Amino acid sequence: MRGTDLTGATLLFANLTAADLRSVDLTKADLSGAKLNEADLRKADLMRVNLEGADLTEVDLSEAHLFRVNLRGANLKGANLKGANLKGVSLTDAYLSETDLTDIELSQSFFEMPLESEW
Repeated sequence: MRGTDLTGATLLFANLTAADLRSVDLTKADLSGAKLNEADLRKADLMRVNLEGADLTEVDLSEAHLFRVNLRGANLKGANLKGANLKGVSLTDAYLSETDLTDIELSQSFFEMPLESEW
């Protein structure tokens, strides 16, 4: 699927474990509840994608464009976000343990973390 145009795709609860999605265009796609653990999304365009509740464990999103993405409740444990653009992203209740956030853009993003995580 590398480099594929999936603009506006509905992929609710899709199992994309370890998928090669480098440079894919997922603009405005709905991936709510999807399993993307260990997927390769380097340099992917995820503008305005809904990833609410998605499993992004150990996903590679380095240098990806995640402008205004909904990551509410997503599991990003061990994810690589190095150099990613997360401008305007919702990270409310997202799990970020062991996530590489080196050189990311977070302006206009928002977080709301619970006092005790269910993870």
